[in-house]
Amino acid sequence: MPKTTTASDGTYSLAVGTGTVTIAQVDETGYRQTAPASGEHLITVSANQSVTNINFGNQAIVAQAVGTKWLDTDGDGVKDAGEPGIAGVWIYVDLDQDGRIDTGEPATVTNQFGQYTLALPGAGTYQLREVLGPGYVQTFPGGNGAHTVTVTGTETVGRDFGNMPAFDYGDAPVDYVALTLAGEARHGVLQGFHLGAAVDGESGPQSSNDALGDDNAGQDDGTGTNTIIDDEDGVIIPGPFYIGKSGSVTVNVETGSIAPGMLQGWIDYNRDGVWSDNEQIVKNRTLGTGSHVVTFTVPTTNTVVGNTFARFRYSHIAGLGPLGSAPTGEVEDYQVLLLEDRPNANDDTDSVLQDSVANPIPVLANDFSSSTGILNITAAGNNGQSANLGVVTISANKQTIFYSPRPGFFGTDTFTYTVTDGANHFDTATVTVTVLPNFENPVAVDDSFSVTEGSSNRLDVLANDIQGRTPPINIVSFGPTLNGGTVQIIEGGAAIQYTPPVNFGANVAGDIDQFTYTIADNDVPPNLSTATVTISRNPVDQTEKKVAIVLQPTDLNGRPLGAGEQIQVGQQFQVQVLVDDLRSPLLSLGVESAYLDLLY
Repeated sequence: MPKTTTASDGTYSLAVGTGTVTIAQVDETGYRQTAPASGEHLITVSANQSVTNINFGNQAIVAQAVGTKWLDTDGDGVKDAGEPGIAGVWIYVDLDQDGRIDTGEPATVTNQFGQYTLALPGAGTYQLREVLGPGYVQTFPGGNGAHTVTVTGTETVGRDFGNMPAFDYGDAPVDYVALTLAGEARHGVLQGFHLGAAVDGESGPQSSNDALGDDNAGQDDGTGTNTIIDDEDGVIIPGPFYIGKSGSVTVNVETGSIAPGMLQGWIDYNRDGVWSDNEQIVKNRTLGTGSHVVTFTVPTTNTVVGNTFARFRYSHIAGLGPLGSAPTGEVEDYQVLLLEDRPNANDDTDSVLQDSVANPIPVLANDFSSSTGILNITAAGNNGQSANLGVVTISANKQTIFYSPRPGFFGTDTFTYTVTDGANHFDTATVTVTVLPNFENPVAVDDSFSVTEGSSNRLDVLANDIQGRTPPINIVSFGPTLNGGTVQIIEGGAAIQYTPPVNFGANVAGDIDQFTYTIADNDVPPNLSTATVTISRNPVDQTEKKVAIVLQPTDLNGRPLGAGEQIQVGQQFQVQVLVDDLRSPLLSLGVESAYLDLLY
């Protein structure tokens, strides 16, 4: 069979015999034949005849990736109907798998519909990535943000990329933007260009009274623990700043392969809710990757002692103000404390057990030194005594106070202490100590229950009893009932089963039954304690109720104490009592009274 091979320019010459012959090509890998349509030429050749233009057309076949870059408006990583494409985005083959587009790597740009077609180099395994623009975070694919594809050399693979808008917002209190037109500070998220270790995007401003709103909002860290990335970590505040003294913060910056940005910073010294030009502590300072110290002086005039707020912005915009939008970077807000240059002692509270000895109380934990950095306790108590004759001493290193209550005492005790900064400056504060009673033995506490006629009721009388030092406690006996109810110890002494008398309430004055029960601890011999249980009738017919009494305990500020909230020994509280006459209609109005006993 005659055959030949094409020259470098694609031409060929083939000697054949006379007659009708078929001329065909051998298909090559990576190409498909486009002409002739039949795939071969059928020709008739006479003796000494040359036939020309017997041509074959071929098209190179390449592997390619196609897909869409779409705006994932709900951030669920799924392309939903109506979510548009994003034009003008680079999609590339990350040949060296370094996570960034390099010269020579196959790449293309999405069209007006967000669609792309990208030729792959041939058979092999590749990573497809997008160049993520500022103001977006990738929602699909997950993981390292790349599609891994394996091709044999001729197929087409479909791979999409999903993005959602991402802006980092400030989280200072709302009064910092309430009266402005510029709007809250926001930065388009550009991964690798930020303050601290990370930056995440939020759906809107995160204003909060303590400037922690952005710490607790934003992007999940991907660990499966529903933990939000705390991206407010770029500025280290060492402690309070002192009026008239030099202060400093440490700023940590990450730029990756992106050009360094500029830092702006302000402290609202007069706490008027505005970061003014004269309150800017750093301006247009170019910072690259690493840690940088920013130093400033706290002014002596128009500075208010107490908590205020600082704002730091990192971007490529020179002269960026405290409000408004920036295309890239991050904004971080912090609550900072401004103090006069003297020691500051703050009141403390603590609790100890009755008859305990030398309880350490770290009173300096909430106190502040002056700019000297020294803070020592110089005096405590009245000649070493508290108001209720407890013993107060100072540790050898002058950093802790030891308190011992008077033997047998429980309740509230107080004493004062004084601190110094070593520069002849002093301040004094008060310590309030709650001395809790130390129960040696169990204590049964009276109970009251409301039951329905004809019912059988499990009474958890141990719920409010005190176990003492040798638990557990159990019910060991009970006394007779006042008006004929039946009592039984159940669950091995853990509860009481009570059944009210027949016709409970019809023949019993006041709808009341009572009995006593006794508990024992695990000591040998056991220690005993007895309490009284009062049973009232709960009407089956609610119209039988004549009066409703509602009790609400509150603290001294009127805040209601919730279910399960404990009232400590020595703690002052109030009980609000509401009495409502349930009779309807009120046929006779007059001066009447409702009475109750309150057991606590």
